[in-house]
Amino acid sequence: MGPYIICAIVFFGLLLYMLARPKTRRPNPLKLSTHKLRHSPVESKPVTDSKGRTVKELNVIFQYNGHDFDAYEALGLPAGSSSENARIAFENAKNHADPGAREFLETAYQSIVKSRS
Repeated sequence: MGPYIICAIVFFGLLLYMLARPKTRRPNPLKLSTHKLRHSPVESKPVTDSKGRTVKELNVIFQYNGHDFDAYEALGLPAGSSSENARIAFENAKNHADPGAREFLETAYQSIVKSRS
């Protein structure tokens, strides 16, 4: 047998294996309808600067579908933006988002509102 015949047999054997093997399972889609509005699961310690003064943390962390997110980042805002800017960004994002993402954006906005009160 020549080397071309051996290569052809190996090639077709691999091709047959690829076609006959069991299909792998696809990952489950995220269940976006089950979420919990909750701030950071671990209480953070106050941050101090080099002079020992307490620094206010600007980020608002919320948990959605088992993952932690920054609320300002989710709405496309810089950390510590005003409530009015957060409301405007929320309305704009909600109008352009698909229905599955609206719940996520609502949770981010409510986290900012809750942290301000």
